[in-house]
Amino acid sequence: MDHRVKEAIELVQMNSKAKLRADHVARELGISVSRLQHLFKDETGTTLIRYLQDVRIERACKLLEETHLSVKQIVSEVGAGDTSHFIRDFRKAQGLSPQRYRVNFLSNKKAATHD
Repeated sequence: MDHRVKEAIELVQMNSKAKLRADHVARELGISVSRLQHLFKDETGTTLIRYLQDVRIERACKLLEETHLSVKQIVSEVGAGDTSHFIRDFRKAQGLSPQRYRVNFLSNKKAATHD
């Protein structure tokens, strides 16, 4: 894998709380956004933007499972900008809203402890 793509992935993982954008990552790597996007897509099969969204959604799932933070607080915590946009992306990725995800997780956890 191209070292710049590895570095981009590390930057995203290390800064999962930040409102990181593709132009920030490209600037850190010293390459243009378009070059980074092409490299990232060629090496990973997905776009950097999609990868950023996936990391945010994965982190949001953990926070929904492990904390009592509100969805709005979680959106801020994962570095997403707009709450309604993030909820739409979350629903698309997980098949349900963040609130419903938490309810389902807690229900399944409770059922598992009673078995």
